[in-house]
Amino acid sequence: MRIGLFDVDSHNFPNLPLMKLSAWHKSRGDTVEWWDPDDGRYSIVYASKVFTESVLPATLIVKGLKTIEQVPSLIKSQVEEILVALEVEV
Repeated sequence: MRIGLFDVDSHNFPNLPLMKLSAWHKSRGDTVEWWDPDDGRYSIVYASKVFTESVLPATLIVKGLKTIEQVPSLIKSQVEEILVALEVEV
């Protein structure tokens, strides 16, 4: 899989959620790189922001869902696998 990472805040400090996702995907043999908005060939693009004033320009966002049941069925198994690997209670 080809994974894109988008640090919405663009500050000069590490983005821990993106770092964890990157490490997990790399351990599975996936290609991980910074998201290029002109390149639409990603399997998944993760965007992460810490500050409320940062604006996330997007047409479709699956974000911060409260339960796994809310995740679209197309990606539910992948999300469950990621959450287990990151030791997040499902």
